[in-house]
Amino acid sequence: MITLINPNIVTQKGDYFGSGIPYWPITLAYIAGLLKKHKIKYEVIDAFGKIPQQVFRNGTTIVQGLFTEEIVERVSKHSKYIIIYSGLVFSHERVLYIINSLNENYPKKKIIVVGNIHQVVSYDISKFKKDFKKAGADKVIVGEPENQIAKLLKKKKVDVLKLMPDWSKFPLRNYWNLGYAHAPYKRKYMPILTSRGCPGKCNFCINPKINKSKWRPRSAKKVLEEINNYIQKYKIEEIHFTDLNPVVDDSRIRKILYNCPIVNFKFATGTKLEFLHYSTLYYLTKGDYLSFSPESGSKRILKKMNKSFDFEHGIEMTKFAHLFKITTQACFVIGYPGETDQDRKLTRKYIHKLTRAGVDEIALFIFAPIPGAKSYSKKWNYKNISDLTFSPRWRKEYKKLNKWRQQSYVLFFLWKLLYHPFSYFRIKNTKIFNTIKRAFKLWRLSRC
Repeated sequence: MITLINPNIVTQKGDYFGSGIPYWPITLAYIAGLLKKHKIKYEVIDAFGKIPQQVFRNGTTIVQGLFTEEIVERVSKHSKYIIIYSGLVFSHERVLYIINSLNENYPKKKIIVVGNIHQVVSYDISKFKKDFKKAGADKVIVGEPENQIAKLLKKKKVDVLKLMPDWSKFPLRNYWNLGYAHAPYKRKYMPILTSRGCPGKCNFCINPKINKSKWRPRSAKKVLEEINNYIQKYKIEEIHFTDLNPVVDDSRIRKILYNCPIVNFKFATGTKLEFLHYSTLYYLTKGDYLSFSPESGSKRILKKMNKSFDFEHGIEMTKFAHLFKITTQACFVIGYPGETDQDRKLTRKYIHKLTRAGVDEIALFIFAPIPGAKSYSKKWNYKNISDLTFSPRWRKEYKKLNKWRQQSYVLFFLWKLLYHPFSYFRIKNTKIFNTIKRAFKLWRLSRC
């Protein structure tokens, strides 16, 4: 018997756009798929998904889900291994606390930590092996965990691109009933991983180190097989793409979109728009969602980031998406090392152009160094690893950057009202609306 633990979701007070997002534990679902394939019994303790409406305060953070003692008491006495998912940088301290409690109560069980290699908000857990070991972990698995776990269990390796995640023991209905997700949604949905890694070498991302900037796609046939399985089993009507970069091969993504009977598609994770051809938008429909990441309006800063982005292509794609009534989001990072006031002026200028083109929302994230990314350095003066959120109040420039961010949001809404006043009727299909709902629910629950 093996116990899989998804830790609580942690929200930094005041940073509802960058933390507290209910990312589904897709890494654990793939491990579950591996165990199912090898006919190994396992249980799932989803500390967030089991009871997301249970909220408690912990210093400057809000924690959702099971109390630590509730997690501990749910572990089967028959479990030999406990695998805990340390997926998000701002949940690091919470994970350590859970590990410490598990070790105190079950000193003979082997505790294994696995990381997250599929999202930009994850981090390189190899840099914190000492922390995990001190808390009581026996092993820290860095990189793709499936075959490392298969080796530990003395089982045959699998082709992870053909492996199916197993969600059967996760509390899916609780995720659907939340009313908010990473992407906006209206109906039952499932997240899907159509590829692994990304060819990009962005200095602010852990992908170049963890995935070696390699992109490995699953075949369109395999992806469609998984989607059709979800339709039959769960009666879903939406698919949320959670890849780092699902659109590297434009023809592959078209095959998926064209042959899939799903009503709505959500590209929720900042799709690299430069890989996407405008004709692919014909395969999307009203109500679909496309998030993309210019990151900055300054070519100088993009060069520092080692990030490629075609500004004109971004404008043209936004125009097409607006024409087809596809909801769009543009994501930006501000406060990147070396950024000046002039660079931020260029970013605001590009936001203005995107707004005229019809972008539905923007997301402005203040830069925080992520362990494992090239831009990370121990010289950054933060106190705690869990403080590395998109609202890093420990930064000296925070007040200035946050003021600029707030002013930019106000200008965006004014420009939106000026150029596309009727687009406000699509507000329910944006992450902004998602975030407002989530912030209100957390505020209400935390006062109970």
